[in-house]
Amino acid sequence: MRIKAEGPTGARECRHDPHPHPPDFPRLEPAAGLTMTRLAVLCALLLTICITGSSAFIRHSQTGLGCPTGAACRPLAGGASGQGIDPPAEVRTARLMHRVSAMAVGLLAGVIALVGWSSLRGSERTAAVIALLVTGALAWLGRYTPHDLPLVTLGNVLGGFTLAAAFAWIAAPAAHERDALAALRRFGPLAMALLLAFLQAGLGVMISVRHALDACAAIVCLPDGIIDWRIFDALVARSPESPAGARALHLVHRAVALALLAVCAVVAAQARGTALRGARLALVGLLLTQVVLGLAVAQGLWPLFAATAHNMIAASLIALLAAMAAGAVKQVWPPARQPLAHQPPASHPPA
Repeated sequence: MRIKAEGPTGARECRHDPHPHPPDFPRLEPAAGLTMTRLAVLCALLLTICITGSSAFIRHSQTGLGCPTGAACRPLAGGASGQGIDPPAEVRTARLMHRVSAMAVGLLAGVIALVGWSSLRGSERTAAVIALLVTGALAWLGRYTPHDLPLVTLGNVLGGFTLAAAFAWIAAPAAHERDALAALRRFGPLAMALLLAFLQAGLGVMISVRHALDACAAIVCLPDGIIDWRIFDALVARSPESPAGARALHLVHRAVALALLAVCAVVAAQARGTALRGARLALVGLLLTQVVLGLAVAQGLWPLFAATAHNMIAASLIALLAAMAAGAVKQVWPPARQPLAHQPPASHPPA
């Protein structure tokens, strides 16, 4: 490369520059790809929560929840045996929304795991693989839904919650705190809260498939007879006639709820004075809403709406707990590369 410069006599001379500078092209930073991947993950998370709601609406409608005596929807209470009965318009609409949303989530899970793989790091890649596998498993399980076996319903509901947790884990940013070990110490209570939330969700599904939602309207219901423990067995298709067993289901469900509230109180206390104020307020709000909805379902107040919202809030709570746990882990092990900073061309001394 030849440049023009003034010589000692003032005349313009041509010199050869031994260090030519490349043109200053803009660089594509990895942070841009990460943002697009996170946007896809957030869309998938919202759709998963919507799928949880539509699935709960369809499932509870098939059990006749909220149907007055003698109503036309009562024949749907036969579960899988009522497949030949034409469902109401709202159930058909919910099924259409469920299928469209499920297809969209499947496509997004594939895009996140395959196209966005280079933008993910560490535990985010593991969560992306889990989301892709769970999506495939749910698509296969959907072929057998509805089914009289409670295990199928458990797989559908808990699989959807696992999918929401995986998407929330990917979307969660790192907890920006000075003490990384303090953030990691919160992981233990958060993991325990997640375990209790899944256990409580499973018990709630068993209450639903055993048609025992109205078995305990009081705050505490003690079994007043012989408990048929088969009511807890997800491999037993037909619901045993055991009022005491139905009350025992409610009792265990509420005991786990109290344990979850206690662990979440520890999580909220640990989050005081940190950057997780918004997550802390959301956690308290979701827990209070869940308690109110649970009491509404037990009392029979707007049962179909309350039961559907109860499932959606449960999915949102699990997603929030997973996001908080992911933030603590990512604080210690950052998942993504740092964006490439623009480096100005190096200056060379004149030849």
